[in-house]
Amino acid sequence: MAGRSAATKDSPTRTVEYVAEIARLYRDDYTGYCQDILGFSPYEWQSQLGRDLLTKKRNGIASGHGIGKLQCVDEPVLTPEGWRRIGDMRPGSLVATVDGSFTRVTRVFPQGVKPMYRVVLDDGTWTLAGDEHLWLTTTRSERKHGRAGQVRTTAEIAATLTFPNGPREGLNHRLPRLSAVRHAARELPVDPYVLGVYLGDGCSSDRSITLSAAKRDELARHVEFLSDGPSNGREHVRIVRIAGLMQQVEALGLGGCRSWEKFVPEAYMFGSIEQRLALLQGLLDTDGTVGKNGAVTFDTSSALLAAGVSQLVRSLGGVARRSGRQGRLNGEDKRWSYRVYVSLPAGLAPVTVGYKLDRYAPQEGHRNRERTLERFIASVERVEDREAVCIEVEHPSHLYVTRDHIVTHNTRCAASLIHWFISTRPRPAIVATANTEDQLQKKLWRELAVVNNGAKNRDWFTWKTSTFTMFEDPTAQAVALAWSENNSEAFAGTHETHVLGVFDEASAIPRVIFNVFAGAMSTAGARWVAFGNPTRAEGYFYDLCFGKLKARKPGDIAEGMWNSRSVASWESPAVDPAWVEEMRAQYGEESDEFRVRVAGLPPRFDSEQFIAREMVDRAMQREVEIFRRWPLVLGVDIGHSHDRSVIVPRRGKKVLDAIRVVKGERTMDFARRLAEEVQYYREYEGLTAQLVIENVGIGVGVVETLEDMGYSDQVWGINPGTTDGIDTELYANLRCMMWAEGKEWLEGEVDLPNHPELYDDLVTLKRKPSGSRNNLKLETKHEFRARTKRSPDVGDAWALTFAMPFDLLPDRKADRWRDDDDYRGGAVEGTWMGAM
Repeated sequence: MAGRSAATKDSPTRTVEYVAEIARLYRDDYTGYCQDILGFSPYEWQSQLGRDLLTKKRNGIASGHGIGKLQCVDEPVLTPEGWRRIGDMRPGSLVATVDGSFTRVTRVFPQGVKPMYRVVLDDGTWTLAGDEHLWLTTTRSERKHGRAGQVRTTAEIAATLTFPNGPREGLNHRLPRLSAVRHAARELPVDPYVLGVYLGDGCSSDRSITLSAAKRDELARHVEFLSDGPSNGREHVRIVRIAGLMQQVEALGLGGCRSWEKFVPEAYMFGSIEQRLALLQGLLDTDGTVGKNGAVTFDTSSALLAAGVSQLVRSLGGVARRSGRQGRLNGEDKRWSYRVYVSLPAGLAPVTVGYKLDRYAPQEGHRNRERTLERFIASVERVEDREAVCIEVEHPSHLYVTRDHIVTHNTRCAASLIHWFISTRPRPAIVATANTEDQLQKKLWRELAVVNNGAKNRDWFTWKTSTFTMFEDPTAQAVALAWSENNSEAFAGTHETHVLGVFDEASAIPRVIFNVFAGAMSTAGARWVAFGNPTRAEGYFYDLCFGKLKARKPGDIAEGMWNSRSVASWESPAVDPAWVEEMRAQYGEESDEFRVRVAGLPPRFDSEQFIAREMVDRAMQREVEIFRRWPLVLGVDIGHSHDRSVIVPRRGKKVLDAIRVVKGERTMDFARRLAEEVQYYREYEGLTAQLVIENVGIGVGVVETLEDMGYSDQVWGINPGTTDGIDTELYANLRCMMWAEGKEWLEGEVDLPNHPELYDDLVTLKRKPSGSRNNLKLETKHEFRARTKRSPDVGDAWALTFAMPFDLLPDRKADRWRDDDDYRGGAVEGTWMGAM
């Protein structure tokens, strides 16, 4: 960018001047900071969030589920049908995971051409992955201190590949063990053990199997008929023929294969655990060796057969290491021979023949025994750029199995915001937390380390497991703080000029933590961002993104209100549009599955909820111009004793942003307040207000007082519990009718103010079973209060404005400038319905 040459040089120095220059150039430019300093371009919604942070204190982001990490599209993943290209996976595809089960692919994200790395393991296996691909590894330090492994990127692994280990370097990153893959049993033409024996000692030329006597007895347990051929004079050798075997072998493509051409047919690679183990035992009973120390090896002249044995071992949760050498005889090069070193987990014996089984006695749990079952990352090598794809899997571990049975893993915006804020604000105090300590440490905080490793100003900072500090100014610090409801005060006391709160996966963070941290928002430079998936239609995160704390109209952000938005999955360029369409076709746009996982919206209301949240949301987001003939109606809910009383003004299709909530006023005082409201509208608005008052308890005195004051033609006392004049086939009482009329009103082009308590009351009221009359029943005030610990007084005051009809105001102009039908939706002229 023009004017930023100094700020983008490759090796910035830690000088006060340079720090100040970065702050000056990027203080108001989050997008530019990401591009020039952090080395990536944020998505549009992320850039908008950066712009919003300049003026808005509280910002909430509700999104569809996050994306996975990238591998080359040609890399294989293990499915129930065998190995398939990861580029061919679709949502709903099944892939193997770390515990040997199969899990569904939830999302697929094409990534375009990306830098690729060959990640090689110490057993010689490898896979291709991008530098941002995630792995679950355990380092030497974590193993030494008994700590759990962590999720790391390919780039992070490459930077910490080894550790000092005396005169040599030790491999640092150990991968999780794979349990035996639980493929379903298959109908196979040849018994797996028999096929293994044939692959080990069979001869296609004379259509026989040459076995020792002990092996022949073992084979007899697996076949119904054997014919022994001549032994050629060798006492302990049997030449065995099995009826029909060669025809079946030929059908498998093995007919005529010489020893160096043999292979394991693909169908046998993906049989059940029992079938694969039997095949391996047949191979090892014939061509396998068990050494005096119990080590198991398999020797063959066929590279394909060596590869097949290796895959069988790995699919059973074991480790196979291979070596090979070229044979020489009389100074001449001969065929290569291959050796596979086999290590299987406890409970799976690789051999069955007696003398071999006697030697095979591994010390389970012994350090050396355990070491043979571990796989370490040996190298990370840059290769040419390749087309890449991400997949996300449903399994809780987020792990899936890729080439050679390598286990690989499936919050950059939050981390980059922290990096930008600490680099561009003087002495900032940054607090980051998440739904769980694992999410905080292994994802958000680790992602901050990854972001910093790629930053051009990375040498400014010290990253530790819970702090991120600037060298030049130790007071500039970000802290990873795990929350606890029993120690919520740990989030209090942050009162610097520049404060940033980052709450990741915030839907599961309790309200008390939000409430305590809210005290840090008192300074002008304080900012707060909450990220999460809207999995629940309740809680603080729901309230700030969709409920009573969300600011719904431009500029309408009072203290405590949140500037929030939903980010649908399709707003990310990484998301495959085909996946969105598949989810839409599979679940439907109105389903909770589509709303939560794709659209970034919360689940819909439950079956008992009377008014849908979307209806209230639309009304609170809408601006409606007042039609001059709409009457003014004030709904007045009277509180008992020291309870609150509420006044809600409505003019036709618009509830005015002048809701009044008062508490503890005596009858005369409250009546006088209402009279003042009436006088105000008459003097300043030229309107005659109609007062609809709950004429129950104290309300009776208020109505009588106002009538005595001369407002009898404007006061209407209503008993919501009455059934007089109500169609009881439709409604249980007048209150139910009022709320039903209000719900119908919300279905039109109407306007509600952004009032948190009104929102809560409207979306919280529940219907009750209708009973034998099948009419509408709603929970009473008492039932509502018992359930929610508050009274629905604002909602009831709003509903009172629909208790009775009021005509349109007289038309004082000869020209009516618009057809009334434009405002009434075709209602009969001059009626209360026309004021809707």
